[in-house]
Amino acid sequence: MDNRVKILVCEDDPDHRFLMMEALEENRSNTDFLEAESGAECLDILKREQPEVLILDYRLGDMDGLEILGAIQTMPRQPAVLLVTSQGDEKIAVQAMKMGARDYLVKDTALNFIHHLPHSINQALKEISLEWDRSIAQQQLAESEELNRTIFNQMSEAIIYADRDDTILHLNSLALDLIDTSYGKARKMKLLDPQFTSLFPGLTLLVSRLKSNEDMSFLEDEFTIGEKILTMRATPVLGSEGQYRGVILNLTDISERRREEMEQLEAINRTVFALAKAVEFRDPYTSGHAANVAFIAQSIADLMGWDSKRVMGLRLAGELHDIGKIAIPAEILTKPSRLSPLEIAMLREHPEKGFEILKDIKFPFPVAEAVFQHHEMLDGSGYPRHIGGDGIIPEARILAIADVLDAITAHRPYRSGLGIDSAVAHLTKGRNILFDPTVVDAALALIDRSEKKPFWKIQLARSTEMKELRNQ
Repeated sequence: MDNRVKILVCEDDPDHRFLMMEALEENRSNTDFLEAESGAECLDILKREQPEVLILDYRLGDMDGLEILGAIQTMPRQPAVLLVTSQGDEKIAVQAMKMGARDYLVKDTALNFIHHLPHSINQALKEISLEWDRSIAQQQLAESEELNRTIFNQMSEAIIYADRDDTILHLNSLALDLIDTSYGKARKMKLLDPQFTSLFPGLTLLVSRLKSNEDMSFLEDEFTIGEKILTMRATPVLGSEGQYRGVILNLTDISERRREEMEQLEAINRTVFALAKAVEFRDPYTSGHAANVAFIAQSIADLMGWDSKRVMGLRLAGELHDIGKIAIPAEILTKPSRLSPLEIAMLREHPEKGFEILKDIKFPFPVAEAVFQHHEMLDGSGYPRHIGGDGIIPEARILAIADVLDAITAHRPYRSGLGIDSAVAHLTKGRNILFDPTVVDAALALIDRSEKKPFWKIQLARSTEMKELRNQ
């Protein structure tokens, strides 16, 4: 409120009007006084000047105080009203108080009411100041909430906020469209009601994990609704002491992004296939090796529970793991006898050569690094960088075993295939020394399922037969 205060004195008796203003001027140097001698003039000044206080005589020439109080009730900013009545008008004063008057003073012949006026004014100003401040704060809060609601509804994500008891507190228009309901109905739902959990697979598990782990900052999941692919990010709302207070779900439609990614991956697959064929043309003795390694790696990753997108990246790396052999002399690749130490050293450059070929291609997976590391071993005895342990990425750990499985069981110009038992023995001996034990266990489990036969060759043979049947 402004430091200066406006007080309107509405009194048809000029002497009483003068005495009231004189009594107040002695105590209020920061006050601007306004005068009115009729009801119509009073209402005009109220609308125009918006004074903080109105001293209102009940009996005016053109209307009474109750009529003016009724008009004031329709105004957006209402002054504090002090009603001045004559002797015998106490009932009217009580009615005025019910209509919003702050206080009333009874005129007496000795004009003692004038002496009580400053105290009544000060009390009224305190009350109206608090009310106006509260009104301004409420208006600002309402405007802020409306702004937040507008921003909330304009967001490109569907957002749902639930409290610690899973009661829905807020959700925006995109969320309402997603669950196909109204705001009122949604506010009566629980986050783990069937209408939500049937739409959002994994929601129950996500919320349960957030509630049980105070250190968890957020969890993410991906699912489909009809033709839409969405990601769900669950972020806990924590109290001042870190206790779980609720959860915010951000649901993003990534269908278009996934479509673009699939188009990109299809283009990459065509490129990968062409590159893999180029290697086979230079090294016909290992024809089919890249496809075998890719299939073995995919099978192992599937058994280990990798998501489909990551498995796709691993398969690409499998198809390209020997791409660096393009830079190796053809006479080394096709030599029908064992290689000399110098030739072996040259051949062992192919992982690095492959990395150099692939590093600038923007794969959405660590393809180049997996190719670089696919001959590295846990104990650091591999090549070309002799890294070991945690330095080897998971994709390379799987490729290493897939490569060994196919290489040992395949025929070479200088030897026949050594058989599945030799491959199993090699993996078992190198488990937790050369090879990741989890990957070894998965590979051995797949071999057991295929009754100790090279499961990748069986599957690839079936695929070839199906292609031939389709062609016929």
